[in-house]
Amino acid sequence: MGETLLKDPAIEEWVWMRNNTHRYFKINRTTAPTLVVMGLVVPGLLFWFGAKTQDKVKLGPVHSGLPQISDAMDPLIPSDPTSKEYKEWRVSNLEGSSLSEIHIVLSTVALSYWCWKCKTAAEFHRNPARFSERTWQRFAFECVVFFVPMFLALTGRYIYTTIAMLVGAIVYYRKQIPDAPVRHDKWAPDPRADNFKQTFVPGRITPKPYLSIYRAEMMLLTCFCILAVDFEVFPLKYAKVETFGTSIMDLGVGSFVFSAGVVGVKPFLPRMVDGKPVSTSLGHRLRAGLWTAFPILCLGLARFVLTDGDLRMTSMVLLAGYQALYSLSPLGGWLENAARTDMVSANREGIFSFVGYLAMFLLGMSLGQEVLPDARSFKARRMRLVSVLGAWTTAFMSFLLFSFVLGVEPSRRFANAPYCFWVAGFNTFMLWLFMLIEEDVDSKLPPELSRAGRPAGYDVPAILDAVNMNSLTTFLVANLLTGLVNMRIETLLCNTTQSMAVLAGYTLLFMLPALAMYRTGIRIR
Repeated sequence: MGETLLKDPAIEEWVWMRNNTHRYFKINRTTAPTLVVMGLVVPGLLFWFGAKTQDKVKLGPVHSGLPQISDAMDPLIPSDPTSKEYKEWRVSNLEGSSLSEIHIVLSTVALSYWCWKCKTAAEFHRNPARFSERTWQRFAFECVVFFVPMFLALTGRYIYTTIAMLVGAIVYYRKQIPDAPVRHDKWAPDPRADNFKQTFVPGRITPKPYLSIYRAEMMLLTCFCILAVDFEVFPLKYAKVETFGTSIMDLGVGSFVFSAGVVGVKPFLPRMVDGKPVSTSLGHRLRAGLWTAFPILCLGLARFVLTDGDLRMTSMVLLAGYQALYSLSPLGGWLENAARTDMVSANREGIFSFVGYLAMFLLGMSLGQEVLPDARSFKARRMRLVSVLGAWTTAFMSFLLFSFVLGVEPSRRFANAPYCFWVAGFNTFMLWLFMLIEEDVDSKLPPELSRAGRPAGYDVPAILDAVNMNSLTTFLVANLLTGLVNMRIETLLCNTTQSMAVLAGYTLLFMLPALAMYRTGIRIR
């Protein structure tokens, strides 16, 4: 005899609401506190706890009686600021700056994007038919909103004033964006969810605006710093530290590797053939590994070997093993103080830091597996935004702060575990911020523009899209220009006005090839 299952309407309604929470999620007075607590308060408390307990327990490297390098062995300060000896002395024994200062300075990157996004959305909503990316007014605004804050922040000038002006501009432009139509029937299907289902193509990876912005901004910061560090206007606390510590340029080195891992996982993602998921073949993976990682061939080969397993677990094991050897064996003392008598000892930092940078690259690939594939549904997109990146950020910041509690400081030179966790946590948090900004502004778009159909120039500014399309070309041109400037100009003798003028011209020049190729549709890398 069949039995009829009686359903409780109240339970059914609760289950339906529980499974469709994403359809009504908005950043408002109810949800904003949760996002602030998980994204800012929790990491802030961990940072405070780590700062208060720092050096209470010391788990430093074991030294094996090797001679220590003392300050008495340092040469006298050279008197000629144009000499090679003075330039080397100037960037030696640097200790960097605090984590809070670094993050405050680099917050201008996210604020610049938010300001541009709000103005672009307001302009598009005001007159969609006349919206165009190729106008001199839009190009000038992009240069102002992305380059001017970068110049002021990275030269240590008017940081808080710059942040205040960006916040004011964000509030002004955001008020000009009309609110989305109010849905009175909460049980009606969400038009954006229907649009997602109709436009979803299994196995296709569409460009992600937040990822393009993130990579282009990191490239711009890197290219600017490699020349700015040679001028007196650039604070040396932002330059690379000698051994232990944190600085903006140290963060840039790791971010370069981490971002390469995020996009480097693309050839290894499953493809859809005849409606079925198919993994890439061995030959295809080898070709993809060699092609996408040709400038860093060793990382590409290691990636090819290790991508069959759990990337996150592999990177954790590598970092744990490397840090244990460094802290609990004579390896740490040898790396820090050994004399450079042969090829191995002369290049010991590069040889052994490879393990840390490889782990960082794999962490980036693991994040790429989460953010690169197209979201199957609107719910999956929201869950990716709120949970995946938020959890990654909290986890990595926790790892970093507990490493501080144990007394192990970050070191770019040796790519130890705290440094790798810091880089991964910061980059994940920046991606999370860009996704939140994109969701905040795009939630006001009409449903038919939730995934496709947006005009060119709405998602990514032209100057950043050009850099992202030809990032390797931009980086090579910036390095060539840096060498040329250092050969022709005594940078340390330039005053503030001359330094800013040279840096402004340098920025425009290394951008020109990327912009020219962008307009002609040429893409090298």
